[in-house]
Amino acid sequence: MAFAKHPHLKDLCLAMACANGGINRNRPERDFLRTAERIVFDLGHAPEDMAAIEGWLSGLPDAARLSLADGEYTENQAILATAPCGPFLDAILDRVFEEAV
Repeated sequence: MAFAKHPHLKDLCLAMACANGGINRNRPERDFLRTAERIVFDLGHAPEDMAAIEGWLSGLPDAARLSLADGEYTENQAILATAPCGPFLDAILDRVFEEAV
């Protein structure tokens, strides 16, 4: 599982799903993770960019991570502006929300 190397990105995707009803009795966590992992890692970004995003997420305060999972758009854009590969991370989160949650 590619999420094994990216636990903070996995946790962010899970938080998005939990906050928005993507995990429920009809759709268990493992099914969501399978779909989200395919979406995230099929985008084909360079491993070093994924590692930079993971490192950035690991240092992000809890409040900022919560905002990315279930926050308001302009607030999220301000947070993402500080991320390495911010537009790519934004695209990841958008696709996960639209296709997996």
